[in-house]
Amino acid sequence: PPQLTRGHGGHHQRCFQPCCLATCAADHGGNNCAIASACGICGRCRVPLVLHWPAPPAARAAFVPFVLRRHLPKHGIDKLEMFSKSFGSEEAARQKFEGIKAAADADGLCFDYQGQRAGNSEDAHRLLLWAQGQEQGDHMKLLDEIFHSYNCERKWVGDSAVLADAAQRAGLPRVEALDALRTGSGATELEERLSRSESLGISSVPYFVIHGQRLSGALQPEELLRALRGAVAKEGEL
Repeated sequence: PPQLTRGHGGHHQRCFQPCCLATCAADHGGNNCAIASACGICGRCRVPLVLHWPAPPAARAAFVPFVLRRHLPKHGIDKLEMFSKSFGSEEAARQKFEGIKAAADADGLCFDYQGQRAGNSEDAHRLLLWAQGQEQGDHMKLLDEIFHSYNCERKWVGDSAVLADAAQRAGLPRVEALDALRTGSGATELEERLSRSESLGISSVPYFVIHGQRLSGALQPEELLRALRGAVAKEGEL
């Protein structure tokens, strides 16, 4: 299969994803289709890329939420400090982030961890669910705008103003977006979709389910394509 090249596709300069906004795909016709849990460049960038390559597999991907750090406060905490505690030192944490940044750079993506925060991102998920029901705007563009705010501009996605600004850039009404965040819109639906993720056994990201086959880790596009083509060869169109 062709290699992933710098800047390939319309999203690549803006969609390096934070793990706290991980996503996983829904099912198709009652059967698991291409289910992708996205962390980094694995889901929002690599899955669509694979499905738009020449002679792509007959499959499609849809996205549902998975909140990685729900135990943390919505206002967020310093991400470097949190990872320093997890890895034993700030030096080890920085090495981890530099590795992620190098992977992003290789694919033409932006990832700036300096000053980033980590926390409970469920408000961002609620806003995405709200956006799906709006006549104007594009909820997938909103997803890209949220990723861009977080990874390129170091803005925290638990901040209602940041989310409302992202909604406005995606063609959605800013005032109504703020109202949806304030009133708890989408909370019930979010819980239902998180239960779906839990039923699939998803407890970390990246995570993919392709017609029942479960894969984890930061898979390369070639690996995703191989798995999708293998499923299609066995089952026909997914």
